[in-house]
Order: sequence, then C-alpha cells, then structure tokens
Amino acid sequence: NRCKIRIYKLYYGGLLMKKVYIFNQNHMDLLWLRCFEEHFYEDGHIVRPYVDIEESLLDRWIDIVKNSDSKYSIEQTSTVKKYLERNPDKTELFKELVQNGKIEIMGGGEAIVDSNLPCGESIVRNHLYSILWCDRQFGVRPKINTSCDIFGLSAQLPQIMRKLEYNTIANYS
Repeated sequence: NRCKIRIYKLYYGGLLMKKVYIFNQNHMDLLWLRCFEEHFYEDGHIVRPYVDIEESLLDRWIDIVKNSDSKYSIEQTSTVKKYLERNPDKTELFKELVQNGKIEIMGGGEAIVDSNLPCGESIVRNHLYSILWCDRQFGVRPKINTSCDIFGLSAQLPQIMRKLEYNTIANYS
C-alpha cells in the first residue's frame, strides 16, 4: 500500500539480510476499556476517553507526515470526524494531507464492526456513510477495506466489499 508501508533493508557485510516493513497505523477500539468522549474514574485513577488519545496521536502524526516522507493510515472515520470537530483550524491541512496521500483513511467504515453480528444492511450503511463523507470532505474515497480485531468474517463480506468498490481487504485479524 503506497500510503502506509516503509521498507527498510538491513545489510550485514554488504549482503541484504532482511526487509522490514513498517506500517504507520493505529488501532484502538472505540469503546473497549474506555468511553468514547467521557472520562471515568476507576480505583482512584482518571481514565481518559478514546477521543483524547486519538487526538494526541493524530496531532503527532500530522507533524510527522508533513515533515518527512512517512505516511499514516486511519482505519475509521468516526475518529477523524471527532478530531476535525474538536480542531476545525486543522481541517484544511488535514484535507491537503489526505489528498496528497500522506494520510490515508482506510475503509473501516464509520467504526470497525464485527461483521458476524450486524445484518448486511448495517455493514453496508456503516461503510457507505464513511465513503460518502470522505468523498464530500476530501474528494477521496477509501479503496482498501480494513477489518482489524473482529471476531470472524461474514460469508458475504467479500461480495459486500466488492460492491462498495474496495479493491483490497487488508488487516483482517
């Protein structure tokens, strides 16, 4: 994938020993072990919400990608929407980085869902809302589906993803 792979060649005594692929991508479940937007307290500790952590990561990655040849992939649009809502002053820069391929929004939908739980229509709506938003917001549509950290694939998922015009299903785990 042009937007998320960096290849490093490791040499020893002039001989190529290994290729190392670096994927600049973050996976965080929207609601696993924390709230999406609210802090909560557990055993006297404050647990930060998902959006605070994602905002910090995106701020750092924006600085990295605009000042290097690195690229970064984001797997779901709900985090991007919330980031831009909280940081409207960064909308144009973010759009420029997406259009230039420095940031790639992958086809994880609004939120990555376990494709064995919802019905096919819910899967389609989840992805379609995300695709249409990316097209309106950035003039770019996700082409690579990502299915990180789900508990199985629906037998119909390849057909659904093809109809949504993804050309690859990547990162299935």
